[in-house]
Amino acid sequence: MTYVTDGMMVAAGETPDHWLAVGLANLRDATPDDWLGVFHADTGMLGGHAGDSYDAARALVLEQLGDPSPAGWLVAIPARDWLFALPVTPESMPGVPLLKVLAEKSFAEDAYPISAEVFWVRGGVWERFPITLTDERADVSPSDAFLAALQELAPGGAGDGA
Repeated sequence: MTYVTDGMMVAAGETPDHWLAVGLANLRDATPDDWLGVFHADTGMLGGHAGDSYDAARALVLEQLGDPSPAGWLVAIPARDWLFALPVTPESMPGVPLLKVLAEKSFAEDAYPISAEVFWVRGGVWERFPITLTDERADVSPSDAFLAALQELAPGGAGDGA
């Protein structure tokens, strides 16, 4: 890893956007093919844990590494060395509470914590996906945009030609 300072950018005559693109391309290239694997088969949840200190950063290129749903991903990046992702489909929604539990547990216990939050990621746009857990239930407050995207995937939704 190399830090690109303001002085280096000026000397190279390149913009910050250029260096960000280079960094993201390097991250994609350095990602093992088997990095993202099934973490919980019943929910379809995937987990990334290559152990190279870049697992959380790979959330920035997750859609380029593979996007099984046009509605994007629900993503948790609880610590530097973990990423949990759930493709947004009607069938995967029962896994949302588990995603939040994993986010909170890893955030509290693992080294280099980042966030206990869950995010909806689609088309490069990140949106907080509010979830509150109690002993009895999980309260989810998705945005109207998320609900519309999920509805398009549902049988009889706008996305199936009906």
